[in-house]
Amino acid sequence: MKEFLRTVAFGIIIGIANAIPGVSGGTMAVVLGVYDKLIGGMSRFFDDVKGNIKFLAGIGIGAGLGIYYFGSIIKYCISNYAMSTNFFFSGLILGSLPMIYSKARSLGKASARHYGTLLIVIGLMAALAFYSGGGSDELITQLTPEIALYMVFASMIAAIGMLLPGVSGSMILLMFGLYFSVMTGVTDMNIILLSPVAIGVGLGLLVGAKIIDFCLLRMPLFTYYAILGLVIGSLITAVKNAFDDEPSLVNIIVSSLVFLLGTGISLAFERWNKTIEKPAKSA
Repeated sequence: MKEFLRTVAFGIIIGIANAIPGVSGGTMAVVLGVYDKLIGGMSRFFDDVKGNIKFLAGIGIGAGLGIYYFGSIIKYCISNYAMSTNFFFSGLILGSLPMIYSKARSLGKASARHYGTLLIVIGLMAALAFYSGGGSDELITQLTPEIALYMVFASMIAAIGMLLPGVSGSMILLMFGLYFSVMTGVTDMNIILLSPVAIGVGLGLLVGAKIIDFCLLRMPLFTYYAILGLVIGSLITAVKNAFDDEPSLVNIIVSSLVFLLGTGISLAFERWNKTIEKPAKSA
């Protein structure tokens, strides 16, 4: 039960991250040290049905709670305290980099091709950070067959992106013009409106998990250097979003403090995961 509650807590954090445009749930999964297990659990579900059901159910329940209960709070914080909120998540992301780099180094010696992959991914993420996507922000309240198909497609793309560290599923929904409609549907518990979203997310998670798991198994070193690039790139996005707010002296001071807090929390999570993994390995 203790392990399940820990998984639910991690799911809540991942869910909160997924509710924020520009913040990656995949990044939070990496920060929490459950990314490989999450991808493997979905991609190779039948290898350990009982264990995967328990783990994925915990993550799913937590993510649902995080999105539902914290979605409105996050929207309020982003709207009113954009700089402080984004710098807090920037700290979380920055604190995760040593862990990811250490994991990549443990897989083997990197060559110029691996570092080239890292730089290319960072460049792509930097370009995306300064791209403003299109899409109508008109609130959808009723479904037509055309709108339903569009929501399935957009949600599938967002779910695939959500699995990638550094890529924000919510930002993809925002680019498709569906973010506010989906978040309103979640807070209002509009099951009919959310049905095509659920179908799209389910398809996206299955397809995305298979692709990512294949890369982790066949070319783990390249994959982890790409992940490192994605996470560094997401830091660029978070810092850029932070300056949507007016950079007053108070904002700068508060943002600096919450940045340090976020970094400390991320490093503490890394240390906590190490203490948990050691008994498991020795058992």
